[in-house]
Amino acid sequence: DHIADIRTLYQRKRDIMLNELRERCSSLATWSEPAGGFFLWLKLADRVDRLALMAAAQEEGVAYGGGRSFFADLTAGDGPRRGWGPGGDSAHVRLAFSYVAEDQIAEGIRRLGRAMARAAKPA
Repeated sequence: DHIADIRTLYQRKRDIMLNELRERCSSLATWSEPAGGFFLWLKLADRVDRLALMAAAQEEGVAYGGGRSFFADLTAGDGPRRGWGPGGDSAHVRLAFSYVAEDQIAEGIRRLGRAMARAAKPA
């Protein structure tokens, strides 16, 4: 029963995050839609300046994990070598939905969306 309840909770949190991403970030990133787990991956559009995003996100009070941090076989000097695969370059962002309270997910994505828009070069 506990496992079923937790699965339902995580699915609900994932769906909140996905809905907010679709509404606020679809022009600035693509993402995976995980069937399970605790997080999802964003791939930033080329026009999003990664350094500007880090600063803007900090100003917005939202944090995210840079993709490179989650792959032990990549070093700082490695370039992209996995195509779309998460962590192949700094264009990938890991967003955790399991730890965050449900009522904070939407606001977090709103803040991230504002930060991404501020960090994006005109289309």
